[in-house]
Amino acid sequence: MAQLRVATWNIGAGILGESHQENGEEELTYHIDLIRRQNPDILCLQEAHDYLGAKESQTAEIAREAGYEFAHSVPISPSHLGSDAHLALGILSKYPISDVTYTEFPNPNLSATGPGGNEWVLFDKGYATCAVSVDGEDVSLVNAHCFPLHYFNASPTEARFEPMWREFSDRLLALRSTRRTVATIDLNHEPIDELLPAVLAPDLYVNAFTAPTIPKGIQQDYVLYDSAFALAAQEVLPTQADHSYCQVVLQL
Repeated sequence: MAQLRVATWNIGAGILGESHQENGEEELTYHIDLIRRQNPDILCLQEAHDYLGAKESQTAEIAREAGYEFAHSVPISPSHLGSDAHLALGILSKYPISDVTYTEFPNPNLSATGPGGNEWVLFDKGYATCAVSVDGEDVSLVNAHCFPLHYFNASPTEARFEPMWREFSDRLLALRSTRRTVATIDLNHEPIDELLPAVLAPDLYVNAFTAPTIPKGIQQDYVLYDSAFALAAQEVLPTQADHSYCQVVLQL
């Protein structure tokens, strides 16, 4: 039976170390080397830099250097990590990608004061969906980055955010009603079943792992796989970046 190796990684603009290092130095060689070693079939990136055509996006550079024929970068907001860049969702694949769409979460437009006294503004977040043609079968893929509401004195469990989670859940359920689906999510929250209980069931989506994915010992990153797949393996690999590299192996 064929296997599909799917990974997700928030690369924080390619800057190693703690997050929120504005205009820090990119170290994409580190990320490319790790991706080459792990060799996923499909890789979803969050917080990859996109330069809106001024120069090659980080998604495109990683794809070129790590040997991925198919790649797509979806810029979603200005970057807090580089004044000349936008944060993007990246999708890299050894298999053809089609039907890429982006859905924006409703932005509550919160602000807060950061540790250095700078004003923080909540940037747009959302999710990209696409179809990946794997050995004759189209598989739906979701790459989501959710609001870091904890930095803005808010919780995603508040009633005002329930419509956002309900709409996201409805989209996940609609996708799997037509074809097998895998969702990679930087949720910025644990546990996931507080926010997406409607999709987490043995006959719907399965949460591939429960393990810390950032140095603070919190799980922020998730892979949900359609119950029509079987999980062959999973790995959460701590890295020198501020998120772990997370990977699953699914039986097709």
